[in-house]
Amino acid sequence: MAYCKYCGKKLEEGQMCNCEDTLKAAAAKAAEERSLEGKVTEENEITKDNTPETEYEDAVKPAPFVPAVHDPAVAEAAEKRMMRRGLILICIIAVMFMFFIVMLANVLGGGYKTPLKNAVKGINRERSALVVSAFATPEQLEDIADSADSGDSGWRDVTDDLDLFIEDMKDVCEEDYFGDDLKVSVRIDEKKEVSGRDMRKIRKHFDELDIDVKKAYKLKVELTVEGDDEKEETRVNIYSVKIGIRKWVLYADDKTLGKLSDKFGSVYEEVKEDADEVISEHSESLECIGLADVKKRD
Repeated sequence: MAYCKYCGKKLEEGQMCNCEDTLKAAAAKAAEERSLEGKVTEENEITKDNTPETEYEDAVKPAPFVPAVHDPAVAEAAEKRMMRRGLILICIIAVMFMFFIVMLANVLGGGYKTPLKNAVKGINRERSALVVSAFATPEQLEDIADSADSGDSGWRDVTDDLDLFIEDMKDVCEEDYFGDDLKVSVRIDEKKEVSGRDMRKIRKHFDELDIDVKKAYKLKVELTVEGDDEKEETRVNIYSVKIGIRKWVLYADDKTLGKLSDKFGSVYEEVKEDADEVISEHSESLECIGLADVKKRD
């Protein structure tokens, strides 16, 4: 049997007295506990220095992750968000890819500089197909290929032979005039859109081929042919003509051809004997691309 220590009242087991002194004591104790709640003292602070390592790790490690209760509605909404993000990402990649293709076509496949670059690259790398494509229209290329296929050899045989022709001619020029490591280069100094009489002249030329001219640029270029021993430079005008959506071809008028002939005529005189042998050796392939009278320029 228990009794209240303040008033002496008899209490049942676990019973708390409700006298004034007991209530005041309980209130004071509760206030003291609240003032100490959450306060860390030097005696009870958990530190690595005053706590065994295992107890310290247990005290400071984060609480274990408790997964949320699965909610089908929440999961479905999250899945839809992921699908939308995935579709947006795919669309962005597709747009970037198409933009890259268009830019690539404009820069490499259809610019007015392309045929000029192809012609120079074809000479320097002995790739006749690039040289021919720089000057010939798609219709002309098709006719040339058909003509070659209908003869004793196919178009591939012709281009292989023309590759050798370029290589042999470069060897002759290196040995008889320019020296080793012969290279051809061009630099465009000025570009001007063609109009008036020059445009009518160009249209007339391509009208005879039943080809519609879309646009043309007159290019003032510096042509350089250089080897280890000699170097020849000249400035000429050449036209880059647009005849399709992205197809450009080179066109040289009689004035340009005459200037080139005058400039490099002395070079040809130096290499003429050996060059004529090379031309004769590859005459069938040269005739196939319309250069049957190449030997007349001597």
